[in-house]
Amino acid sequence: MPIGIVSLNLIALFLLFSAILVFFSWRKGRSKFLRDFTGFLFGIAGASTCWAIGAWLISIDPKIAGYFHPLAGLSGGIGFLYFCHLALTFITPERKWRILGPLVFLFLITNPILWLKPPIPSFSPEGVVLWNIDFLPGFTLFITGILFTGLPVIAFVYLGAKSTERFIKLRSFLISLGIILYMGGGLAHNIVTIPKQYLFSDIFTFLGVALLLGAVYLKKILKRIK
Repeated sequence: MPIGIVSLNLIALFLLFSAILVFFSWRKGRSKFLRDFTGFLFGIAGASTCWAIGAWLISIDPKIAGYFHPLAGLSGGIGFLYFCHLALTFITPERKWRILGPLVFLFLITNPILWLKPPIPSFSPEGVVLWNIDFLPGFTLFITGILFTGLPVIAFVYLGAKSTERFIKLRSFLISLGIILYMGGGLAHNIVTIPKQYLFSDIFTFLGVALLLGAVYLKKILKRIK
């Protein structure tokens, strides 16, 4: 079985498990933090599931497989909008929709670009998934990814720097680092061509999500350590 199929399926399963775990935690407390975080995790879990399904379909019909890439962009974009909402709720709740509104509009006008010419993916000789994305969809995905990642990262770095509480500083740091690693590993999957690079991308992706989960359950973790 190609390494790309194994890798993408493991990531999808890990994210789905993480999303379900946080969802049940949200049902107990109904906090706004966990609500938005649940939406974020289900969004990126949906994206990873689309990529995993696309990888399975490459050997059957590469053209159909290619449509799962923009579908992943749609699901992941919705997830990141939830994450931006979460960050803005903490930093500037009274102005969050002034900032989030234009981001939603940007998402609505840029996502169709990904569907203009879906890629026709293939496997490298080593079994790595090559999505073969055209310049315009690839550039659009890169720019929107930077914006939707940069906003929450800057917000949580600011929150950590501003706060005098160690808990908030640590949680903000974990969230910022986690999202950078996740997004870095995720975007790298579109450009790597050899198994070693692919595995490093997977490690960054897994580590990023693990840090994000650590930030969610930080209080419980610190209590157990004490």
